[in-house]
Amino acid sequence: MVSLFPLRSGIRPVFVTAKQLAAVLPRVQLVDARYSLLDPIHYGRAKFAESHAARSVFAELETPYFCGPTHSTTARHPLPEAGNFIDWCARHRIGTAPPAVSLTPVCYDDQGGGLAATRVWWMLHDLGIEAYVLDGGWGAYLAAGLPIESGASTLPPPAPRETLSQWIGKTAWQGVVPDAAVLDPANLVVDGRTADRFGSTVRPFGLDTLPGRLPNSANAPWNANLFPSNGKPAPPPPTPLPAGVFNQLKPEDTLRAQMKAAYGGRPLSETVFMCASGVTACMNVAVSTHLGFGTPRLYPGSWSELTGNQRDVIFKRALEANGGMLVETVKANLMGKPFDAQLDDVTINGRKLLAPIALDRLPALVKAVVSTLKTDEEYIVWRTDAMGQEKFNVAVTRRISSRL
Repeated sequence: MVSLFPLRSGIRPVFVTAKQLAAVLPRVQLVDARYSLLDPIHYGRAKFAESHAARSVFAELETPYFCGPTHSTTARHPLPEAGNFIDWCARHRIGTAPPAVSLTPVCYDDQGGGLAATRVWWMLHDLGIEAYVLDGGWGAYLAAGLPIESGASTLPPPAPRETLSQWIGKTAWQGVVPDAAVLDPANLVVDGRTADRFGSTVRPFGLDTLPGRLPNSANAPWNANLFPSNGKPAPPPPTPLPAGVFNQLKPEDTLRAQMKAAYGGRPLSETVFMCASGVTACMNVAVSTHLGFGTPRLYPGSWSELTGNQRDVIFKRALEANGGMLVETVKANLMGKPFDAQLDDVTINGRKLLAPIALDRLPALVKAVVSTLKTDEEYIVWRTDAMGQEKFNVAVTRRISSRL
């Protein structure tokens, strides 16, 4: 097997260290895939313009090269047409045969690989292109003192026809499955969402619209693969890591034990990996591949698509499991502040009231749920009992103070 980096027991690695990278830097094409759910459009571009690895190219997740259209699906990050991605690769001379110049891609981000370096790696790997992820990402690159530069990202012009004809990879996605595969009870679904989202019951968390999980699923949080480089436990979110500290892979023995537990003794052919939108699941896929467990199948639409395609089933299951109570997210705000009855207004079914008054008008169970929500978000709170079903359209907004 051809491999730019040393094989591990006959297996090509996925993650490489900054020291390994430094030894072959002229032979690689660094791919900057920094991305943030808090600012999906501007964050990566701004970070790249500020500084990036010398000669790196920017992989912008929410563009047609890396993400399919979302107007006709609830999936937040569906895969693009493979041809769009191949066009991007050809523009950057990735995955092309001689006489075209082709360098080996090494992807990095600033979230240990989860947003969105392993997604780009997966796309390359799935099409048969040799690719890698930098362990520790941007933080590890800086700590190693490797060359950097600044300036905005520019997309090269379309590759000439002869370059496209020199593409050496496959031309269609290989390791993907539809929602029927995750609904099949014969399959084990390894869900990479964080523990709060996977374990949600009455209300969803993050950008999920509905709470819950599949009955045939097990949780393997994508961020459980990582640990701060200073060896100290990560501070609770949203507190950032200290300056100069970055997330990197846990020791291999730990990762191996976690991945073995995630598979639960099931063979690769009976597992499907997913997450919330098909991005962070790629972190678990990458770790599985790196450790030699194999490359599992991916359900790229993940929970965001499933809660659209199978909404009625998931909705009914959640209601029955939680005493007839359910919160459905209409508008999420990841930066929203915790609910405060003294500072917030609550709009219920179109009528805006001070929080204490609004809460007093709600049934006790609904009141308890609303008090856990965040500001600047909108929800539908459902309650079902023997008398029927009630629906409360709820919006929580922070009151603007007149004090300077």
